[in-house]
Amino acid sequence: MMNKDNTFIPVGDVLRQFLANQMISTHEIRNILQSRGVFSSAQDKKNLIPILIKTGIAPYEFSHLKDLVKEKEEIPKYQTKQLTWNAEAHSTLAEELGFDFNFENLVDDTFNNLTIENEPQFVAAGEGNDHNHMIAEIRIKRLDRTKNFGEDENYFDCSIELKVDENNQLDLNVTTKHTSKESQNIINEIVKRVTRKLKESKAIKSEKMKRILFPDFTNEGRIDYLTQLVKSIDFAAYIDNTKKIHIKPDNNIIGEVPDEIKILEKKIKELTLKGENLDNSIFLRLKKLKKRIQLFSISCTYKIDTDNNIKGTCELEFEFPDLENMAQSELTISIARFSLKSKISAKERNSIKSIVLRAFESKKIELLNKHSFKYQLITSEPEEQITVPA
Repeated sequence: MMNKDNTFIPVGDVLRQFLANQMISTHEIRNILQSRGVFSSAQDKKNLIPILIKTGIAPYEFSHLKDLVKEKEEIPKYQTKQLTWNAEAHSTLAEELGFDFNFENLVDDTFNNLTIENEPQFVAAGEGNDHNHMIAEIRIKRLDRTKNFGEDENYFDCSIELKVDENNQLDLNVTTKHTSKESQNIINEIVKRVTRKLKESKAIKSEKMKRILFPDFTNEGRIDYLTQLVKSIDFAAYIDNTKKIHIKPDNNIIGEVPDEIKILEKKIKELTLKGENLDNSIFLRLKKLKKRIQLFSISCTYKIDTDNNIKGTCELEFEFPDLENMAQSELTISIARFSLKSKISAKERNSIKSIVLRAFESKKIELLNKHSFKYQLITSEPEEQITVPA
């Protein structure tokens, strides 16, 4: 039986709704018309759409436009977690995950509004040659029947990446490329299955997972960690400005309270500062203040200059986002704004975003032992039981 989505061709008002989608450009509609020998001087999309509605749309044209709607620009968020690899197991990640990992029944949706569009599987990086570096990509479709045709389908991409380093640390990078609860729930389930499978085969030493949590630092250590983390990555992003910080006075620190903190304590429970070069703010610079300030997030702008001479700017947010449960609030790096001077495809833009974020993901692990008291002093004691926040 053929899939109804493959046989349905929109006409009339339904086609108008579809063509109005912002992912379908004037240029695309004009190309379809010109391929039929229809030329128009109209420069506005709304004037071209009626012409296409009158003549109808072919199945291959509809398929092409549907792909454009699906290829939305991603807004990724990255998180890194770590497990301890068991080198004595004499196994590789490809052997553990590459053949029979269970991706079935990841979605619990009675009404079938949520489906997984691809067939996920773990594949080895490096064109299949790196057997200790595995990646799985998942594409999710959500159907919203309350919206117009062409806007009723939303697609969310997420991925899970695992890599064993030379110190037998298993870096587990969780990437959600859209701020959707659906993506997070599915990736959380995959993480649980991965750790369970690796534990059962003794490929990891325990199910305890290293995560970068808010209470893993002193106030001063957290400020030093974040202000070091946001600095330039020479091959990916060059810092331009620190635009925003989110702070709160810590009333639990004993001793004499500096006047600058007294002002905050009397009037402000928490404060978001916006401006220029805020990494030089007295709250993040003076030692007497740093130990009394909790830093929740810091946002910076960067200049982008790739090897292909693509230039642009972006704004990154380094954040402990769960203010209601700071004990389990996990560091997240995300792109708040992204702009390039060159016109390139959404796929190429997403690739550049990924390069930038991955560079900072690597850096945040490198800086952890220097600034987190937990990983300076507690190197062999049990870590948190795996609990991945939704």
